[in-house]
Amino acid sequence: MSERDTKLHGCWRLVSFDTELQDSKERTQPWGADPNGYLIFGSGGRMMVLVQHRLNSFNN
Repeated sequence: MSERDTKLHGCWRLVSFDTELQDSKERTQPWGADPNGYLIFGSGGRMMVLVQHRLNSFNN
């Protein structure tokens, strides 16, 4: 592993996730307007991504 690879490490919180179709330019939000997620880079070269739709309320 190079020195450059070990300099980028930390945790980032997802604030939005949009997709855009190249042909029609149609934009969607697959995980909703307020997604929940994290991107984590470890100093040892490993990474992890977690993305999920945020649940705003629970029904009893």
